[in-house]
Amino acid sequence: MARSASLILAVVGLIAVAHGQYIDTDASTGPQVTYIQQLISGSKLLPEDADIPTATYILPDNDAITKLLSSFGVTFDQAIAALGAGLLPAAIQNRLNSVILYHIIPSGALTPTELGAEGTVPTALPEESLQFSADGAVITTATGTSNVLANGDSAGASYLIVDAALLPADFNTVAETTTEEAKAILAALGSSTPSPTLE
Repeated sequence: MARSASLILAVVGLIAVAHGQYIDTDASTGPQVTYIQQLISGSKLLPEDADIPTATYILPDNDAITKLLSSFGVTFDQAIAALGAGLLPAAIQNRLNSVILYHIIPSGALTPTELGAEGTVPTALPEESLQFSADGAVITTATGTSNVLANGDSAGASYLIVDAALLPADFNTVAETTTEEAKAILAALGSSTPSPTLE
């Protein structure tokens, strides 16, 4: 795969899950999120035997991932191949790590209602936050909005399925987080006991 295509593929890194683990959503009745979970399992930011830290995870659905990839002329199969082959340069992988952290709310396993009541919610990416509408149904970032399609909980974590990927800025200007730094942030989540609600 050409270098330019491999750079574009880094944009697909949009939610952190443990390597080899998946957040169990109700795939039989709700929006599908298998693409994002398969893509991110290659990030390997957590050990294979690690539990998913208690937090709120934002999962773009398969349609959102397909739309994002197709806008760059990249298919899902190409994305999987690039991640599996380790084709991403260090700077791109570091931005990928940052975008993954941007899709994690470390305050606990929260519902849209709780997030809406808070309004502005910090993410696991330092100094970055998400803005929720009063009912928690719409998320606003510097690059656009995303609608919450479904929500639920799994293994002590909660998830929101959304119809668009979230970016804190244009991907080329996203601050870099090294893999070791990202691992440390996620390890801290796993060792803490977040409050189930924001105060």
